[in-house]
Amino acid sequence: MSEDLSGTTSDAFTRAVADLYDFYFRGVPGDVEFYVRQAKEQGGPALELGCGTGRVAAALAEAGVPTVGVDREREMLSRAAVRVAGLGPAVQARLSLVCADMRALPFQGSFASAILAYNSFLHLLTPSDQLACLHSVREALRPGGVLICHLFDPDPYVLATRDGRIERSAGFLNPRTGRRVLVELAGRVDPTEQRMTQTFFFEEIDQEGRSVSRRAATLTLRYVYRWEMEHLLARCGFRVRELFGGFREEPYRPRGEQVWIAERL
Repeated sequence: MSEDLSGTTSDAFTRAVADLYDFYFRGVPGDVEFYVRQAKEQGGPALELGCGTGRVAAALAEAGVPTVGVDREREMLSRAAVRVAGLGPAVQARLSLVCADMRALPFQGSFASAILAYNSFLHLLTPSDQLACLHSVREALRPGGVLICHLFDPDPYVLATRDGRIERSAGFLNPRTGRRVLVELAGRVDPTEQRMTQTFFFEEIDQEGRSVSRRAATLTLRYVYRWEMEHLLARCGFRVRELFGGFREEPYRPRGEQVWIAERL
C-alpha cells in the first residue's frame, strides 16, 4: 500500500525553506547541461517530476524543449511561476507547470523523456511508493521514451558517521536581505528502513554577527542502492541504457552519484 506523503517531511520541508531553496540547494555541477542534452536528443516533449522552483524545467524550455514541470507542493510551483514569468514569451509558451503527485501522473503516453533530478525520487519513502512512481512515469512516456534519474549513491560508512552528528554546512548570502545565512545539519539514519533524516538549521546574521532569524526544517529521504534501483526499473517495464557515475558521463563508481538512463519497453 502506498504511503500518503501529504503533511510529511517532504511537503513541510519545502514549505519551510521555499524562499531559501534556490540559494542553498543548487543541484550537482553539470546536471542541468546533462538533462538539456539528453532531452534534446529525445526530441521532446520532456516531463520533470518534483520540479520544485523550476531550475531544470526552465532550462529545458530555454533550450527549446517543450516541457511540463510537475510538483505536489504549490509553494514551490508558485516560485517556479515567478521564474517563468521572467523568461521571454517563446520560452513561457514551451513550459507548463502542473500540481500533481508523481505516483499518479495525469498523463498517458505523451512524453519522449521524463526527468527525476537531484534525488527527487528519494522523497518517496517506501518501495511501494517508488514502484507506483515508476509505473506512473512509464505510462506517461511514449514507447521507447526514456527516464533520466539522479540519485546519490549511499555509502554505508558515511551514513553511519552522520547518525546523531551535527555538522556545519557551507552558508550562503541571502540576496533579498544582503545578510549571511549559516547552515547546520543534524542527521539521523535508519538502516533498516533505508531512511536518512536531516534537520537543517538556517540562521541569518547581520553585519555585526547578531542573529536576526533562525528556522529549522526536517527532510527524510529513502536512499536506494544500485542493484535495488535496477530491480525497481525492471519491475516497472524499463530497460537500463546507461548508468553513469556523474554528469560528465563518467563510469559508475560506488559512493558517488547514480545517473540512470532507462528506456520504456
